[in-house]
Amino acid sequence: MNGFSELRGRFRGALLRPGEEGYDEVRRIWNGAIDRHPALIARCAGADDVATAVRFAREHDLAVSVRGGGHAVAGHAVVDGGVMIDLSLPGDCCSGSWTPPPSGTGWPPPAGSSATPASAASPWAAGSATSCASTG
Repeated sequence: MNGFSELRGRFRGALLRPGEEGYDEVRRIWNGAIDRHPALIARCAGADDVATAVRFAREHDLAVSVRGGGHAVAGHAVVDGGVMIDLSLPGDCCSGSWTPPPSGTGWPPPAGSSATPASAASPWAAGSATSCASTG
């Protein structure tokens, strides 16, 4: 795949291609009727990885799919022959690792506040933690 070595040098998360260890496990979703094979799986470690994967796909004219929880019954999380952007790594909003603080701690903050919880280390956790796991 053209540009793969350069991509690997700029990407913090894991990049998986067909035949590599972990590829088949990551591309599978709960709906066993979906059996698609991405050319590349980009297991993003942050927002910069997402941008890098999208840029790579655009530069190489590859279709993109995004896996959150992998729950979309139609299998939109997995693309044949394109780049699957995987946001399901531990520590992101889709893994269920973000837990809101106990009640009475001042969270959520007042409307208009830019405060975020200290435990929201993921660049996409704030604002999407309640709905991300229900998407594909």
